[in-house]
Amino acid sequence: MRGGGAFPGLDLAARLGLGARIGDGRQPVPWVHLDDAIALLRFAAANAAWMLRRMLGEMSELLTQGQRVAPIVALRAGFRFACPSLSAALRQLAKGTA
Repeated sequence: MRGGGAFPGLDLAARLGLGARIGDGRQPVPWVHLDDAIALLRFAAANAAWMLRRMLGEMSELLTQGQRVAPIVALRAGFRFACPSLSAALRQLAKGTA
């Protein structure tokens, strides 16, 4: 998703002359570009599953083994999903980006 995060709002404020320096302006701010974060996950997955385990702990099992869940209780109670499948959800999301 392009244009996400805090950058667009900060950029607009600066362009309108509303930017401000907080503190002395030299404090460190950790950050990572989205493309780099995704590349790091791909790198870890391609090089060794142990890297994922070290970085993500037990959450790495979701990436390497998946997870099967079903909303049985909600369905039995009568809840109906607007997007009951991945393809339906992707179609709905695609409508919002056109």
